[in-house]
Amino acid sequence: MTYTCSNCSASMIQETAHGVEIGVCPNCGGVWLDGEELRTLMTSDPNVIQEIESSIHTQVDQKPLGPSKLLCPIHKTLLDEYHYLYNSPVIVHSCPECGGMFIHGEDLPLMQQWYENSLKPPTKEEEFKIEMAKDIADHEAYMLRQQHLLGMFNTFRGFRPGWYGLWL
Repeated sequence: MTYTCSNCSASMIQETAHGVEIGVCPNCGGVWLDGEELRTLMTSDPNVIQEIESSIHTQVDQKPLGPSKLLCPIHKTLLDEYHYLYNSPVIVHSCPECGGMFIHGEDLPLMQQWYENSLKPPTKEEEFKIEMAKDIADHEAYMLRQQHLLGMFNTFRGFRPGWYGLWL
């Protein structure tokens, strides 16, 4: 099936990577992956993004495009934006109906770099920051509980007979 690129509306070319059919835009270098194909590809070979990037023959210009209003090439509905691996700076566009994804061609090497960095164990400094953040969150939760208890006890302290009809 021929898809229209979500970014530039050019006809996408079907290519095969590790047995998975993907759509590649010859104009802007964007990539369309149906449903769980990105997970399938990453599981089969973590270096597949680099392989896909090298197969794109288009030189991608990095120019500001403004706010994204990309459409699913299958359903013609607006795509949702997500951060790749939850906290990366890479934005992927996903169809809420079929789960397909559109990735800008210039984001492929960034995805590979972010994925490789996510596999590395945290440094001592990162471990310290994680522990500090946990301690701060625990302390804030404790302080919030103390504030709630204080508010409850202050309410009881101000209790007078006949208040809200509890004592007659």
